[in-house]
Amino acid sequence: MKLDYVSIEKRDGIAIVCFDRKANLNAFNEKLVIELTHAARSFFDDLETHAVILTGASNGFSAGFDLKAVDSWPSETDDLKRRQRAYGGVRLCKAWEAMPQITIAAMEKLAVGAGVAIALACDWRVLARDAYLYVPEVRIGLNLQWGALPRLITLVGPARAKRITILCEKMPAAQALDWGLVDELADAGGTVDMASEMA
Repeated sequence: MKLDYVSIEKRDGIAIVCFDRKANLNAFNEKLVIELTHAARSFFDDLETHAVILTGASNGFSAGFDLKAVDSWPSETDDLKRRQRAYGGVRLCKAWEAMPQITIAAMEKLAVGAGVAIALACDWRVLARDAYLYVPEVRIGLNLQWGALPRLITLVGPARAKRITILCEKMPAAQALDWGLVDELADAGGTVDMASEMA
């Protein structure tokens, strides 16, 4: 499969998977979901790679799902095709969660909505000190999808998960570390280096 938004660099048993749409603060569209799912599955039988670092664009890990991109999708009349498309994000996160290697999300600037969901599917998370996490789905009339809610509850407990999802507050890096949403903080621009040290 030709990857337009995703690059994979391997060195010394560690793979760095970088996704960059070069648009809309690296928000997800259907093509990016498919490419990142393919990238994750490519490691399932990889016996040379021991850890995989997932990182986004330097101007932001991801601003979530690109809601404007949905308007450009062709309307599907086939139920199976609609279902296939609707569960793309779930398959993406399950692929990253099921990967046999240790997975580490390295997040710069911001991780919003779907960006938080994919990070929660990784084993560990590194966040830049000047970055924030934000789950705005309820504010815009959606629910937290991609199987992220059970993962969030596992990490922070039910009460904090309710606060994160219902109040839609931007969470600074220090609070994310304190609440257990991330495992390490790094200086701006240093999340991949920190994740590499962990790996």
